[in-house]
Amino acid sequence: MDRMDIHVEVPAVRYKDLASQNDAETSGDIRERMNRARTIQSERLKRIARTIADLEQAENIAVHHVSEAIQYRSLDRSNLFA
Repeated sequence: MDRMDIHVEVPAVRYKDLASQNDAETSGDIRERMNRARTIQSERLKRIARTIADLEQAENIAVHHVSEAIQYRSLDRSNLFA
């Protein structure tokens, strides 16, 4: 498994702390960070699909290889919360 989700309970934040004028991360910065994370995840999915294709001795990755890779990733996530 190459990913772990962590859930942490945190205390409530007071409104005045939320409304402060401190420098905050911009929407553009968050979008860029999310796009990088999506790229990493899609690369991982692609590597799994390539492995499945290699096990079948297939030259190219087919749709069913990607589908199987997605199923494995879904199973990894469902087992984290079992």
